[in-house]
Amino acid sequence: MKEHARTRAPGLVRVPETFWSGTDVGGLADVDLPGHWVLKPNHSCIRRFFGHGRADVADLRRRTAGWMAERYWRRSEEWAYRRARPALLVEELVGVP
Repeated sequence: MKEHARTRAPGLVRVPETFWSGTDVGGLADVDLPGHWVLKPNHSCIRRFFGHGRADVADLRRRTAGWMAERYWRRSEEWAYRRARPALLVEELVGVP
């Protein structure tokens, strides 16, 4: 979807950079992250963690427990999430930290 937004509305839509994606926050242990970033699941909404600097994997495991198992698409109004392969994303923070 990010590439679609970039090509359909070049210069009009601010598309945040993805720094990491995966299914286990343990993969963030060696990722060089910027000063401010956001961790969120791609298969649901509302859940997010605003971080800064190097990721504290133990803290993230505690904070995100259950995120990967959640099947948000069971809610009828969120049918589009049904086809999403559950994953976590760390993206650039857009806005004021």
